[in-house]
Amino acid sequence: IYAHVPKHLPDRKVTLDFIVTNGSALTALSGISLIILSFFIKPIDAHFFKTGAPISLYILALFGAQMYILQNFVRDVLNASGKFLHINIATNASNFIKALLLIYFAMQGSITVAHVLIILGIVGPFISFLYIFLKSNWIFKAVRQASISYDFIKIRFTFVYFISSQLFQLATRADLFMVSYFLTRPEVGHYGLSQRAILAVVTSADSITQVMSPQFAKITTQKDVKRTLKHAGV
Repeated sequence: IYAHVPKHLPDRKVTLDFIVTNGSALTALSGISLIILSFFIKPIDAHFFKTGAPISLYILALFGAQMYILQNFVRDVLNASGKFLHINIATNASNFIKALLLIYFAMQGSITVAHVLIILGIVGPFISFLYIFLKSNWIFKAVRQASISYDFIKIRFTFVYFISSQLFQLATRADLFMVSYFLTRPEVGHYGLSQRAILAVVTSADSITQVMSPQFAKITTQKDVKRTLKHAGV
């Protein structure tokens, strides 16, 4: 996205075709992956996580993962397009409302795992999409008129990054797998919830650092590198 969207921006139709094509491919591939994963939830839980959670909770978690993937895609597109303010407000407003809802249910003493999954995985992304729709509803109208072109699907361009990013994500989640295996269910729940709270803070900080990504994508000389790094440091 950061390598291609900035150069396509002068032509709105080409930009929208690129976004719709890659968004559709992302949705299809991630959806297929999550559906396949859902068939292995029970044996994985029985032999590794050992939570004994009903399948409905796992379905909520998988659906929330899909929503989170789409939210990240929209965030990256808007950042690459220079719409930093919109996505930053949407992200932080979503985090704020999620925190309020969690605090409310916790104070009522009625918070459950389902509440947490729905608030973090479904309500949060929905709030982000709703804000973007209200501020830039022309985007959704234009997307309906865009077409899918297989020329925009850069398999060779992204395959190496895909493999490396998946290994990185697996490595960064290794602690949760270890905690799930060695600790009790309540301890795992507390650890996982603290991770999600930290993720909300990291996402807010990440929304600022992502502002620089389109500028790095346009670098062509060593002088540009030094200037951009200086701005990033500030």
